[in-house]
Amino acid sequence: MIRFFRDLKTFFIAEIKRYYLFKERILWDSLFPIIGLFSFILIWRAVINTGFQGLGDLRPDNYVMFILMGNLLWQIISSSLGGLAHVMVDERYSRTLTYVFLSPANKISYLYAKSARSLMRFIITNLIMLFFASLFFDISIKGNIISIILIFALSYISFSAFGLIFSALGGWRDGFADLAWVISSVLYLLSGVQYPIEVFPESIRRIVLLLPTTQALNAVRAVSLHAADIYEILPQIVYLIILGIVSFILLHVTFKWLEKKISLVGV
Repeated sequence: MIRFFRDLKTFFIAEIKRYYLFKERILWDSLFPIIGLFSFILIWRAVINTGFQGLGDLRPDNYVMFILMGNLLWQIISSSLGGLAHVMVDERYSRTLTYVFLSPANKISYLYAKSARSLMRFIITNLIMLFFASLFFDISIKGNIISIILIFALSYISFSAFGLIFSALGGWRDGFADLAWVISSVLYLLSGVQYPIEVFPESIRRIVLLLPTTQALNAVRAVSLHAADIYEILPQIVYLIILGIVSFILLHVTFKWLEKKISLVGV
């Protein structure tokens, strides 16, 4: 256990130094989400000015918070799922993947360090996004901020594990890493990040409600828009906890399989 944390610290520091070697990355990582956020706020403002009375949780008096919470959560999901999917592919093309697996360092700590870099990235991006949103709009969170942080944390744990699963599979076949971006795009389309899921027909909505991204978005909006307490969002919390447990079991199995394959036949 001591070795795990020691290696995790070493890998994490190395990842942070590598990622922020070029300081402008902070600007680029934050710029596109902010542009997306303001674009959809302006689109919905134009729709509301035509007399739109609301749909689902989106109302003329809360549309900014509706879109803001969706974008904040999506930054966590997208950077964890799609953002981590090419970790092993990059190592493979750098011809360092075999060395990673054959080194005496703790292999799981290596994965967690990659995930921690993603964590630092979306924390910085979300803080900058919150700053600009509060600068230009009147925003207020009605519910408990701790509940929102809990939902963010559980979403990060679950989707970062899935991102690393695709990454491990990508170390074997590149196409699996690309598949993570496809899945991420489908989840973005169906989960109601920028609009309420009530825009979908009833038949599709039943499927959409089963998605973990939809459950997480519904929970964070219930807290921020309607001041829901922890007991009201307990089904979503339990759903995300189970998803996190399953995802980490799958990650461990996948990683051990890849480690064995590399030790036998290489990459």
